[in-house]
Amino acid sequence: MECNIVQHTKRGTLYDVVGTFELDLGSQILHDMDSCNFAYNKDGYTRVVRVTVQTDLPVTGKNNFVLYQAHADGTFWIRPDSEFYSEGRFTIPNPPNLN
Repeated sequence: MECNIVQHTKRGTLYDVVGTFELDLGSQILHDMDSCNFAYNKDGYTRVVRVTVQTDLPVTGKNNFVLYQAHADGTFWIRPDSEFYSEGRFTIPNPPNLN
């Protein structure tokens, strides 16, 4: 799924996908709904945002995460890419009917 905007299948909420990033957590363990600061590079600038972790299982070590931002309130989330791209969790929204 290569798209900048995705829709959560169950809730119908829209998100901007910022990108996929590799994180080496070492021995740190991230659990569902943990919050942390996340630094990423975009357009030549380093940005630091507060993110909430979404994960089905605790994660540690080296992982790829998808950083995405809610349209509704601007909240940033990260989820392991293996879960983000799992079948049916997010879909590409239908474009609005302009007729």
